[in-house]
Amino acid sequence: LGTARTHAQDNFDAAHPLYRLVAELAALRKAHPALHRGLQVTRRYTEDGPGLFAVSRFDPADGREYLVAFNTSTQPIAMQVTVETASLRFETLAGACAPAASAPGSLRVELPPLGFAVCRATGSAP
Repeated sequence: LGTARTHAQDNFDAAHPLYRLVAELAALRKAHPALHRGLQVTRRYTEDGPGLFAVSRFDPADGREYLVAFNTSTQPIAMQVTVETASLRFETLAGACAPAASAPGSLRVELPPLGFAVCRATGSAP
């Protein structure tokens, strides 16, 4: 995948963009327990073809929300995604995330073709 080389050749290339992406995602998953255990809520999906797939994961220790969004389309996507009403501010862990909810319970997600984002809530309502 991502190369013209065959399985008969040495394909271990730590400089390859796909290798670097997988390493980055593995480190992100290791650093954030919510990304590999805990409650998951499906926020948006497209039934009839490519589109936006988004889930919220919740940190088992503190309940903090992580929004993980994937654009399965070859076209850019921009739309609102439901989040917890207490999740008002977000930081980008991967991709690009809006810094704040558009309104309580709604975050605007903008993704390039076949792009993804991992957003972590950093602030909540008092």
